[in-house]
Amino acid sequence: MSAGFALALCAIFGFPSALAASIPLSHRPSTREASSRSTTDNTPAVFVADYAQRESWGILAKYQQVDVLLQGANLSPSTVNTPGGMVGSDFNTQFPAATSQQTLPLAAVSSASGSILSYRAAIEIGTPPQHLDLILDTGVADSWVATSCSDCDVDQFDSSQSNTYRGSSSDFREAYGDGYVWGKFGQDNISAAGFTASPQSFGAVNAMDVVNVPYAISGVLGFAFGTVSPSKTPPFFETLMQQASLPFPVFSLALGRGGDADDSELCLGCVNDRKYNGNLTWLPLVSHTYWTVALSGLEVGDINSMTTSLLAVFDTGSNQIHLPMAVARAFYAAIPGSQPASAYGDGFWTFPCDSRLDIMFMFTGQGFNLDPRDFNLGKVSASSTECVGAVLGLKGRDLPDNFAVIGTAFLKSWYIVFDYSTGGRVGLGSRPTA
Repeated sequence: MSAGFALALCAIFGFPSALAASIPLSHRPSTREASSRSTTDNTPAVFVADYAQRESWGILAKYQQVDVLLQGANLSPSTVNTPGGMVGSDFNTQFPAATSQQTLPLAAVSSASGSILSYRAAIEIGTPPQHLDLILDTGVADSWVATSCSDCDVDQFDSSQSNTYRGSSSDFREAYGDGYVWGKFGQDNISAAGFTASPQSFGAVNAMDVVNVPYAISGVLGFAFGTVSPSKTPPFFETLMQQASLPFPVFSLALGRGGDADDSELCLGCVNDRKYNGNLTWLPLVSHTYWTVALSGLEVGDINSMTTSLLAVFDTGSNQIHLPMAVARAFYAAIPGSQPASAYGDGFWTFPCDSRLDIMFMFTGQGFNLDPRDFNLGKVSASSTECVGAVLGLKGRDLPDNFAVIGTAFLKSWYIVFDYSTGGRVGLGSRPTA
């Protein structure tokens, strides 16, 4: 682990004074509000190893430069304009109610076995607008769209039909899953939830090596900070900020569990208080690269607890929870009956399906429950009493030993607010338990 990476744990990097302390913290409630349920509430399906294995390998490619990037970078852009001027001390109560124009329904993308793999949104690109479903990913900055890709069996953006598209000769290449997509950079208007980034840079992908992704994908809309953008261009949300399009420099996500009752939603420039219970609990960022907070500990029940000093990225493009191998091993040691699942490769464990588990993640010293339904990836076989856990051990030697990725297995239980103001922070609110 590099010294620079370790230093990221020691400081919360400052913002320009125009952004600092612009929105006061709300009362910090007890975060044990998310109820603990038995893993036997719903009969688990049979575990499909392929999906989790592919994601496990893909994490290594996705975060291959994280040691350098998480040393700490200044927030980009440095100022945020709103219709009322700079976000300032006059905003001292709460976020205004979200309007229907600012919210965008998300659709859960599920596997044949019913496991949720990602969340997609209907996005408009070009003039006249073309409608495509893109995956929302807070673990990448650059967006990409399939364009003139002869080998891609997906809906694509036809750049020749947009009178605002501008191509370039600059190469685009990005890891996705455990493969890659590549093409050229382009620019065009991208719209979501009534807001348009004009122009927005993105990868016009004409080739994909993503056979590892078990569903058709037209592209990705990245929401990480521009500081990790390989193209060195602002991501979609930061373009909206620069163009003074947003009422407030926040975006929020509710991630559901699919089905008829799914209420998944993206809220741009807003917080939808109908999507969570109680108050938001705010966590300061430890790096302005990815949406990264301090993971200070784990608990299994009220007795078994462990202290960690990890940098944890909230990544909506990943499904599982990826911890350093040593931390994952210690975590499962606290679950009676758990054992390594070497049949699936390094980093997998099983546990008794009838376990009653109260699992809590401690972010900046505050506890947040992991819903047992989301921890259980399924039975080893239809007749087995052993299930596979959603906490996986990172097996890459090139990743720092204090790095973790928190995917949707955890995030589905919490309404997540990604806030560029007050030095950068993430807010978590307890989601309804349905």
